[in-house]
Parts: sequence; structure tokens; C-alpha cells
Amino acid sequence: MNFNKYHNLKGQALIEILLGMVIGIIIIGGIAGILTITLKGDFNTKNTQLAASFAQDLVDKTKSVSESNWNYIYGLNKGGSSPYYIYYNTSTFVAEIKSGIETVTSIDGKNFNRYFYVENVNRNYCGTGDISTSSATGACLIWPPFLTYVSEDPSTQKITTFIKWDSDTRSIKEVQYLMRNLNNVFSQTEWQGGAGQENFPISGSSTLVNDKFSASTNTNFSSAGSITMSTTTSPANLTSSVFDTFIASGSAINSIVWKGLQLPNTSVSFQIASSNNSGGPWNYLGPDNTSGSYYVPNQNTSISVNPINHMNQRYFRYEIFLQTTVSQSPRVDDVIINWSL
Repeated sequence: MNFNKYHNLKGQALIEILLGMVIGIIIIGGIAGILTITLKGDFNTKNTQLAASFAQDLVDKTKSVSESNWNYIYGLNKGGSSPYYIYYNTSTFVAEIKSGIETVTSIDGKNFNRYFYVENVNRNYCGTGDISTSSATGACLIWPPFLTYVSEDPSTQKITTFIKWDSDTRSIKEVQYLMRNLNNVFSQTEWQGGAGQENFPISGSSTLVNDKFSASTNTNFSSAGSITMSTTTSPANLTSSVFDTFIASGSAINSIVWKGLQLPNTSVSFQIASSNNSGGPWNYLGPDNTSGSYYVPNQNTSISVNPINHMNQRYFRYEIFLQTTVSQSPRVDDVIINWSL
């Protein structure tokens, strides 16, 4: 046997074994790296899912609080420098708004910081149209608005929710718009009881709208279920009694509609007064926030009320004006005002 040949074969085998071991180590190391990356990705995904669930929980709580009392949200300081969170008081069983940042902990001990902040919302068409990012442009001089006058809608708030973790290097942001949408209706269909009643009667926690009112001029209310002008030679007006919404922090007046008969060359118009005191003072205003303008809806057609004029007031009343340029009077059978808690 050739010794040199045998020696070469043995050396070659040893080299092959060493190469195999090196390749194996490289492969194992590569797999370990892949596993590390995969596990890290799964961990981040889990944290993101947890953060999303914590965010949704805060969003739901904020919405619930706004529905229980709109002014709990509307009355907060505005902007990102005023963070808030919702705290559930186990003693009173009431959700409370707290100033600051809340820390919530997952089952596996991961900490997340969460909070929200509140911003006012502007809308075009005098606070009644689409949401606008523009600044307010001044008084609304035309009503119903068909030109863009940007102004605040006090019945909408922008809520931005943040969830942060890993020393605040990772975060989730959610934006929602809360709206005051628990609506009620004031409806007066009779005036035959006559003048002299300053406040509608109250039963328990509700206001009873009866057939009386506060005062009137040149108004015929003798026919059951309607009011007209006593004479057509001068305008007529009627001032309602005071309606109590029982919302201590104030309500929002949304719209007016009247039903009856509107003849050619006749008109029916309104002004609204509101206050947080049952005794007033009462400033009867039209859509431009002055006593010189009027809401003039057509019969059976709802007209929106400028939302900034009667913001967060507990009591309200209306004044109705009937006019004609002919020998006939318009007839009003119902006055309906939509308002929100």
C-alpha cells in the first residue's frame, strides 16, 4: 500500500469533516438568527394588539361619558398639553375623568401609558356643515347659510387617544369625533289657555307643555290648536312660557319647525332666548346672534338654529312673529323645537 496516498486520503477526510462542522455551525447560527427575528416580530405584534385593545377601551369609555353628560367632555381644557384618562370609581360606581396619564398593565406584566386630549371642532356653513380645519371666519349673516362661514360647532368634539409603550418609543393614535346626539323634542300644539304663564308646569323631572304662554300682541289664540293674527293691519307676536330641560350643565338647541298654513305674501318667523336661570335675563336672538335677525322657516320645513347662540343653556323659550301684506293671516298649528342633552 502506498503510504503517501493513504496519508493524503486521511487528511482529505479530516478537512471534509471540519468543513462540515463549520457549515453546520453557520446553518445553525442562521436558523437561530431567523428564530430570534421571528420571535421578536411576534412579540411586537402582540404588544401592538394589546395597545389597540387598550386604545379601544378608552375610546368606548370616553364615548360613554359624553353620552351621560356632554359637558363632562366639552368642559375640559383643550389641546395636547392637557391629557386626560377615564377612572372608574369602585366606591361610587361612576366613571370619572382624571387629568394626567394612566398606566395600564397587561396580564404578562407589560406596561402601557394611555390618555386622550380634546379639541373644539369648526364646521363650515356657520357650524352646521362639514368639519373644517380652518379658523373661524366671523359672524354668520345669512341664514340658512349657503356661503361658507366657518364657526365652532359646540355639539362636536375631536378626541385624540394615545397608547404608548417601550419607554414611549412605540405608540398608537386613534382619532374620533364625538357628537351630542341624544335628542329630545319640545312641542306646543295649543295656546287656548291664554297669557300670563311665565313657566311651563313641572311634574317630577319633566316639563309639561300645556296650552298657555307668557304674552302676545295682536294674536288670536281662541281657536283650539292654532294661532293667527287678530288683524292683518299690523304684525302679531307671541312669547312662550319658559321650558326647563332639567340639564343642569346645559343643553343644545338644534332646529325649529312649525306646522300650519302659510299663504302667499305671509310669513312666520322665530327668535330663541335661553338662559341658565329660570328667571332670565332673556335675550331673543336670530341666527346672527342679534335681536335684529329672525329664523324664517317655511311651513313643515325644519330650519337649523345657529349652534353657537344658545350653547349649554338649561332653559329656553321662543317668540313667534306673524306678518302679512295681504288681508289674510298665516296659521300656526304646532311649534316644534329639537334639542339635545
